[in-house]
Amino acid sequence: MVVLGLLTAAGRAVRIAHTGYRSIRAPGHPLRDADIDPLAYFASTEALDLARQTIPAGARYAIVVGDEPPAGGVGYGPLLVVHTLFVRMAFRYWLLPALYTDNVHRAQWVIAYHASPPIPGVKAKRVVQLGPDAEAIEVAR
Repeated sequence: MVVLGLLTAAGRAVRIAHTGYRSIRAPGHPLRDADIDPLAYFASTEALDLARQTIPAGARYAIVVGDEPPAGGVGYGPLLVVHTLFVRMAFRYWLLPALYTDNVHRAQWVIAYHASPPIPGVKAKRVVQLGPDAEAIEVAR
């Protein structure tokens, strides 16, 4: 019984050592990728990442989600409302510490997700493509 326990422990130690060696020798996934991957269920990770690179950390931003159905052809109605909520939540999480506002008129930036500019009441200073799903609009004052 003691021998079996020692063999099991040795096998685990070898696996742990092999995993450690492999992580030193080969490039792994960046920690940022591990953080953003779960958000792919809610919004385009390309749009999230490019928005983070584009919108300054202290800027105030708003999100406008178009009425295009979510990926997979899910129809309109309650599912679209839930989709819109999740898109907003994903951007709000990923863009911290930037400041979110519900009011596009108070925002310095507006993210148009599945919504084509022009956004009513928003005069664009410049538009930055965030992949095929979104644009970041810097608001002219």
